[in-house]
Amino acid sequence: MTLEERFINGEINGMLFTTPTCGFCPAAKQHLSKFDNVEIKDATTETELVSTYRLMSVPTLVLANDGGEFVTLSKDAILKL
Repeated sequence: MTLEERFINGEINGMLFTTPTCGFCPAAKQHLSKFDNVEIKDATTETELVSTYRLMSVPTLVLANDGGEFVTLSKDAILKL
């Protein structure tokens, strides 16, 4: 099962990285509000996590498992969830 499928099923949590000036971030937050397993992170203050997951843009949803495997989803992929 993919990390995306596990996220949709509520088996793993996601972190949505946004910034205060991001134009698309409110739409991503709204779209993901249907999931109880999403934590909103401010990319301007969570710089260590941004570096760990090598984030290059916002909004980005990070899905990670306990084994260290992770996937990042950009705005187009977020809307497909």
